Amino acid sequence: MNITVNDKSVDSVLTSRAFHIVLLIVGTVFLSLNAFHNNVWFDESYSVAIANHDFGDIWYVGSGDVHPVLYYWGLHVLYIIFGQNLVVYRLVTLLGVAAVAWLGFVCLRKDFSAKIGVLFSFLVLTMPYVTIMATEIRMYSWVFFTVSVCALFSFRIAQSLSLRVSIPYRWWVVFFLSSLASAYLHYFGVLTAFLINAMFLCFLLRHREGNKRTILIFIVQALVQVLLYLPWLSVLLNQVGVVSESYWANISPEAVFNLLTYLVATDNMCFAWRGEYGLEAQITMVMLFCVFLVICFVFLCSLYKQKKQKTNREDSSFVADRTDIKAACLAFGLYVGVIVLSLIVSVVMDSFILYYRYVFVASAPFLFAFSVLLSRIKPQLVTRLFCALMLCVAIANQIILLRDNYSAENNEALEYFEEQAKDGALVLSSDIGVEGVTCVAYPEIEETYLDWQEGNWAQSYLAYAPSLKSVKTWDAALDGYKGIFIVLGQSPKGEEPSDVNDIVRRNDVSLVEFERFYRPYERTYFTVALLEKV
Repeated sequence: MNITVNDKSVDSVLTSRAFHIVLLIVGTVFLSLNAFHNNVWFDESYSVAIANHDFGDIWYVGSGDVHPVLYYWGLHVLYIIFGQNLVVYRLVTLLGVAAVAWLGFVCLRKDFSAKIGVLFSFLVLTMPYVTIMATEIRMYSWVFFTVSVCALFSFRIAQSLSLRVSIPYRWWVVFFLSSLASAYLHYFGVLTAFLINAMFLCFLLRHREGNKRTILIFIVQALVQVLLYLPWLSVLLNQVGVVSESYWANISPEAVFNLLTYLVATDNMCFAWRGEYGLEAQITMVMLFCVFLVICFVFLCSLYKQKKQKTNREDSSFVADRTDIKAACLAFGLYVGVIVLSLIVSVVMDSFILYYRYVFVASAPFLFAFSVLLSRIKPQLVTRLFCALMLCVAIANQIILLRDNYSAENNEALEYFEEQAKDGALVLSSDIGVEGVTCVAYPEIEETYLDWQEGNWAQSYLAYAPSLKSVKTWDAALDGYKGIFIVLGQSPKGEEPSDVNDIVRRNDVSLVEFERFYRPYERTYFTVALLEKV
């Protein structure tokens, strides 16, 4: 009896509004620890570079890329106010993830239960991959939010129709805006918003009796969404045609594994597992995994026990009579639906686009479904043990990230490059990944990129103008030049880039010096080769 009373007391504290607010504040501060550095990798460098242009140029340059431009426009507003400030960019990006976590407090506590709301916020704030995306200067954190809002308010409206209660017009406005914003933030936002709208329409048609006015409202807002997306639709079709054979990811066993585990098994966690961060980190990963297996075993046993204890009547009504279970099934179905739809699109495009980084935008519904599951597990000790494990995983992940993100090694390659290029030496590379980073770090240094890719990539890389110019051949860059020049590269092991081997084949070029620098932020090597043309 005392155990039951104590258990209820602990539960009341953990689900209280005060605890929930503290969790959100502490969790947001925890995520923000990675926001106060100026390191970028290529994708981030593109966001930073394109934000320096005006709105019209962002539209034009972005139309050569593989993402919509709403996030870049948002960064440009920040650029106008603060200048090129990477810390500000990261903190504003962080607000997207923080806003998703706050949905647990603002909406899920009210719509479902305090326990579900707290668990959802906790999972959002502790998932290792969410921690990474929270401060990465890309659009993913904000489409993570808009998709969450779109799904949540579609369910709110549908639930209100089922209960025959009035629907505030502001709910329709929020649903409309979040759906459209998702489409203008990321193409997997388009897929997810499309699925949400399709599922919502199916619900309305199934319950069309007495809801003709609601169906009309839905159709009108859907048509307005399409009309407002038309300006970008031609760009989308062109991008699909250009990149279908040159950009998207390829299917592989590794891709499937990443898709199933990416929320927890991040790259840095996997590196720690393999011992690349030392023995202590490796032992920690092994111990956490063993604890996870034990909790999973207890979890499955508890599910089996619960199932055996239910009568047939209870089993048949379990889903039908539970709003949270209904919502969880729909949310999980949405997440799986995005994966299935992306596979269908892959077949149509004849190119595999199912990349876990993209699927992340639809992961909040999955986390909600998992939160509902955790809230229903008995005994609750299993849930608490799992949350304790996730907290340990989050801390371990954060320690590794902080070590990499704030390492002094990140600047060694850039400082060496700046020293060699300060006298106006020609800078060459066919690797836009490294030149994007150096262009953002040193916009005053002119660089030349060998544009070898098919499609509109030269248009896309105008984001780095005027620092970067493109040529089609090495001869175009080297003809008429004499003296020392620099060739940049990057590789996992620091080997000489193929650019160096290609250029030294010329009779008038020789290799003078080659240096490589490990860059923890990207977990790769930057290479700087000094060559001389006579």
